[in-house]
Amino acid sequence: MLTQSQELNRLSLSLLASGTLMFLLGGLAVVWPEDTLIGAMFITAGVAAAFGAYEMRIGVRARPFPEWRLLLVHGVALVGFALLTFACFQVPFRTGMLLIALWLTLYCMLTGGLALALWPMRRTRWALLAWTGVNLIVAAVAVAYAGATVFALLLFGAVYATMFGAFQIASGVWVRRIVLPHVAPTTQSGWLTLRD
Repeated sequence: MLTQSQELNRLSLSLLASGTLMFLLGGLAVVWPEDTLIGAMFITAGVAAAFGAYEMRIGVRARPFPEWRLLLVHGVALVGFALLTFACFQVPFRTGMLLIALWLTLYCMLTGGLALALWPMRRTRWALLAWTGVNLIVAAVAVAYAGATVFALLLFGAVYATMFGAFQIASGVWVRRIVLPHVAPTTQSGWLTLRD
């Protein structure tokens, strides 16, 4: 039987791992776009799909707990991110940009709704609202510059993947440091103390 602290621990590890990989791959593609952009994009999409499926699995297994829907929806959003990355080359360019804007808008609904749910937590609320604002700006740019080149789209996607990875890392740290201690007693003192 899965406990709530186990579920949150798995979520935080998933966020930290996927965020680190996305941050590194996106950064690699930004620094050396000619050599790494296409490969990093497809690897990032694979990472998003794998961790999205993993988060959906955690969400389904965590149905007895109130936050299971959030885990499921976030997993679906990651899988959608991966599918969108692969689909951008299969649809006309303008359609791809509109799909990107649609995904970003839906993700804004997720982060904005989470900000409302966590309204009493001032720093968390402002971080989520700021990320929602970033996503809205990126969605507007995707619609406004639908005539950009494919290279510009990929480079823009690499920058977004880096930012998205940083947000995933911050979310994983938040779950581990803020949420997890309120759910179950921690055993940190056991591994922080030196023993002979």
